[in-house]
Amino acid sequence: MRIIRFIADDGRTLHGVDHGDGAASVITGSIFDSNLSMGPRVSIAKLLAPVVPPNIICVGRNYPPTPCPPVLKDQELEVFLKPTTALQNPGDPIVRPEFDGLDPQLDVEGELAMVIGRDAKNITESRALDFVLGFTIANDVTAKAFQTASGPPLWTRGKGFDTFCPLGPAIMTLDEINDPLDLEIRTLVDGHVVRQGRTSEMIWSVPRIIATVSRHLTLLQGTLILTGAPPVIHAAALTPGSRIEVEISELGSLTVTLD
Repeated sequence: MRIIRFIADDGRTLHGVDHGDGAASVITGSIFDSNLSMGPRVSIAKLLAPVVPPNIICVGRNYPPTPCPPVLKDQELEVFLKPTTALQNPGDPIVRPEFDGLDPQLDVEGELAMVIGRDAKNITESRALDFVLGFTIANDVTAKAFQTASGPPLWTRGKGFDTFCPLGPAIMTLDEINDPLDLEIRTLVDGHVVRQGRTSEMIWSVPRIIATVSRHLTLLQGTLILTGAPPVIHAAALTPGSRIEVEISELGSLTVTLD
C-alpha cells in the first residue's frame, strides 16, 4: 500500500491509502494495525509528512568513499538524532537559518528512510525487516556552519533546525517494493543531479542498521530511521527559491524549495 497522511477537504488530518487521483481511502484505525480498517474515499487538500515519529534516528557516512575501515564493528556505526521539530511536509519550504548574516552553508542529502512498525529491541538481522512498516523518502538538510568534521555529537545542531527533515510523500509498504536493498537514489537541485547511488552500496545495510541500533535503544513503533546519503557527484549552490528533489526508484519523488 501507499500510505499517506493528509488534510482532507473538511479540515480533518487523516491517514489513508493514496489512489493517485487526488483522493484516498481513509484508514480508520492505526496505520500499524496488522489488518487495516478502511473507511470512505475522500479528497486530499494537502499532503503532510506521512508519519509523526517518536524519534528520528540518522546514520552518517554510510556510502563509500568513507574514511572508515571496510570491516566495521558495532561501535563504529555513526548515529545521530534529529529533533522531531525538524520534520517538514512534502511541498513545504526549507527555512534558511538566519544568524546575523552568517552563511549557514546549506547542504541537502536525499536518503532512504524506514518506518518501524512495532517496538524492536535486540533483534537479529534476519528478522529486521519484519519490524519495518514501510519505506519513504527523506531529505537530510544540514547547515554545515554549525557542525565540524569530527561528526557526532556536533552533527545534531547543524542538522536539527526546524524544517530540516522533509519527509514523504508516502510510506510504501514492503509488499509494494521489489527489493528495498537495491533502490536508486538521486538528489537534484534545480534540475541538476548532485548526489546519486543505490541502496545496495550502503556500508551498513538496512537490516544491519536496525539490528545494531536495536541493541543500543528500543526502536519504538513509528520511529523513523534515515539510512545515509550517496556521495556528491556535482556541487550546487542553494539559493532562495532553489527546488530540491529527491527521487528513489519505486517510491517516487519528494520535492521542496528553499525559503
